[in-house]
Amino acid sequence: MIILVTHATCINWKIWEAPANVVRENLLKYTEKDILYIRHFINWEMKSQFFWYNNKWEIFKKWNLHMISKFSIIRYITEILSTFFYILFFTKSKTITYVWFNPLNSFVWLALRKLRRIQKNICYTPDYSPERFKNKILNKIYHWIDRICVFWSDEVWNVSKRIFDVRKRMWLDISKNIFIPNMPGIVSENNLDTNNFKMITAGNLRWQLDYLWLIDAIAILKLKYKDICFYIAWEGWLRAKIEERIKLKNLEKNVILLGRLDYKDYLFFLKDCSIWIALYNWTFAFNNYWDSMKCREFTCFWMPIITTKFHSTAEEIESNKAWIIVWTDKEWENYVVAFEEIFDNFSAFSKNSKKLWEKYHQYYIDKIKELW
Repeated sequence: MIILVTHATCINWKIWEAPANVVRENLLKYTEKDILYIRHFINWEMKSQFFWYNNKWEIFKKWNLHMISKFSIIRYITEILSTFFYILFFTKSKTITYVWFNPLNSFVWLALRKLRRIQKNICYTPDYSPERFKNKILNKIYHWIDRICVFWSDEVWNVSKRIFDVRKRMWLDISKNIFIPNMPGIVSENNLDTNNFKMITAGNLRWQLDYLWLIDAIAILKLKYKDICFYIAWEGWLRAKIEERIKLKNLEKNVILLGRLDYKDYLFFLKDCSIWIALYNWTFAFNNYWDSMKCREFTCFWMPIITTKFHSTAEEIESNKAWIIVWTDKEWENYVVAFEEIFDNFSAFSKNSKKLWEKYHQYYIDKIKELW
């Protein structure tokens, strides 16, 4: 049996749980073992959920746990106890691989290992921040727990090279410290049209993404590329300012706000575009350490990508020459230059994007299969 334990958040009734859900989907695709998927929520009003998948990809059992939810410390304690007792009394397998995605989920395997119920445990690190909490005491406690549990894990899977380097500086055994970037469960395909001047991005409409500068760049690019179109997926409180900037630049037909989309609808628009844009900045500290799932996701479509320097994936962008790195010190001017450079060398960028996908995709699948 494989047990995945993660934390998720619910925003406007949509559950965000990557990369744990992607690991689950790939395990269901490639393994014949039963999978227990345990999902705790950051939202205090949401109940923890247990999903038991059998080897036929079916949900064999499902439970919602009653939590003491309003006081966060007590809530975490009830999560730990409920997870521990459920695994202890309801799972009979003696060969359990335990994969946890948050240090707060690590206490359970420490206790179960003492009882010899866990054969192997893996710390899967999807993100990292030196300042996880603003409260200095809470922050020190969190990182103290993280450090202890990492050292006691059989393997530590890091989604980015920057997190890998953090673990390395902890003097973690090199054989346990593993770099395994995010890889979505999508079949690679190429349907790019080199004469298609359509771009797309996705993310909460907030200051952590540089939407306004890019809209200014679209206004300049429109003079040369009359059919240029920029899709923006998702919602947020910055929408009003974005709409105001679109109207100011007379770009109502060139910049389209798609709002919230189901994943299938999002892919429909994605496949109609030729460039993906990732606009991360320094607003959130964890942006510096994480591996951009969106960037990884769209290399499978061989798409050239314009992105900023701030996230860890950018380092591979430079070394593989798959995408364009944009510095934001000159605002919209760099986006204009990046866009023109891609279309002057579209075929080369597309091929390099494909190579970057192929470089890690099979490696990722092989590591997932090791969980068998």
